[in-house]
Amino acid sequence: MRLQFLLASLVLPLSSGFVTPNNGMTKTQSSSKSSSTSLSVKRMPITMPTQEPMVPYRAPGSSYDQFIGLQSRQLRDRKLWIARYIDEEASNSIISSLLYLQSESDKEDIKLYLNIPGANL
Repeated sequence: MRLQFLLASLVLPLSSGFVTPNNGMTKTQSSSKSSSTSLSVKRMPITMPTQEPMVPYRAPGSSYDQFIGLQSRQLRDRKLWIARYIDEEASNSIISSLLYLQSESDKEDIKLYLNIPGANL
């Protein structure tokens, strides 16, 4: 009985396209009065590795696209989104982003988009 369960747990994930049994799956063994063992597999939802949405970006002169964060993509277009409470850490981040964009090109405009609930300056 125990050997039959172990074999089923190794064969089922491989036949359903999963490489290892621990890829976000939970296994439960249902008990029944018959001698056969049934195994049900539930797959956890697939989530992005970060909280920031990823968008495709093709670098100038490149022949392929790569995925970068939305905030990084907007910063490359010289758009700075500020949508959080401004404290010391946030103000340092904003100032450093503005100084970086100015050092890249002081002729092009920098677009600021503000949605600030408040500030502590």
